[in-house]
Amino acid sequence: MILRQACGVLALFTTFAQEPIRVDVELVRVPCTVTNRKGETVKNLEARDFSILDNGVKRPVQYFGRETDLPLTVGLLVDVSGSQRRYIRQHREALRQFFEQVLRKGDRAFIAAVAGNVRLIQDFSDSAEVLTAAVDRVDATRGDRMGTPCATREMILNDRVYQTSLCGGSVIWDGVYYATQKLRAVDGRKALILMTDAEDSGSPHSLDEAIRMAQGAETIVYTIKAVERRKLRDAWKRPLENLAEQTGGFSFNVRYDKPGEIFSRIQDELRTQYVLGFNAEGPRDGSFHTLKVSVAGRGNKVRTRTGYWARKENP
Repeated sequence: MILRQACGVLALFTTFAQEPIRVDVELVRVPCTVTNRKGETVKNLEARDFSILDNGVKRPVQYFGRETDLPLTVGLLVDVSGSQRRYIRQHREALRQFFEQVLRKGDRAFIAAVAGNVRLIQDFSDSAEVLTAAVDRVDATRGDRMGTPCATREMILNDRVYQTSLCGGSVIWDGVYYATQKLRAVDGRKALILMTDAEDSGSPHSLDEAIRMAQGAETIVYTIKAVERRKLRDAWKRPLENLAEQTGGFSFNVRYDKPGEIFSRIQDELRTQYVLGFNAEGPRDGSFHTLKVSVAGRGNKVRTRTGYWARKENP
């Protein structure tokens, strides 16, 4: 019996059958990070140490891997809107530090900026020199627009006509949506690092839509908050934590965590990541499935995306 896989559908051929027997199988990949009570990554776990619940139903682990040596693909999304203007120099320095500290041979990254629209500052590159040189171009006016531009309207001020965005000056969730959409076509380990205060001013795409795109792209999102002390408890603090938690990432704060320490932790997690895989069952109707992954070991904690969207069956 020969097993062939194409487009997520298994076709089994046997010498005793005239027609192939087709069985719908969707392999769901679940990248996850395991930490102990001290927050340190846990290594050397085996498939038997993990348990997966898919919509409350236990699934056997069909695939298990430690993708420690595979290249990383990272998107860096920087908020350069008015509320973050004072942090742009700090963001640029953090980006330079990231490229020096994290990128290795074979890794790739791109840089995007978000204000009233989302702009691609530097496309995928495996050159730290190219990426570092692009850091000085991180602002609200340079780069090609990503996704659908926000609609505008005319505004007259002092007898002069201006075009103003109907989305406002900070479309953070659009930025996450389009950046993770770009990562969707990439295989292997991937992550998005977002530097912002999450003060979204009216993105056409909601936070939930951005999370859904990130989950569908199997992209872990790490958020780095850069906000004034008086704003730490405001309403936009929780959305960043929600975005990170639902994609298996983590939310940092530059007031308490130095960029070097943040990037060291991100690098350690991504390079010691476990990837679990199981065969999804049930109708392929595009519905959302909740995921719950548990791990053996007292004090161990596993972080992963909170669910996935079942692939729709083509008519």
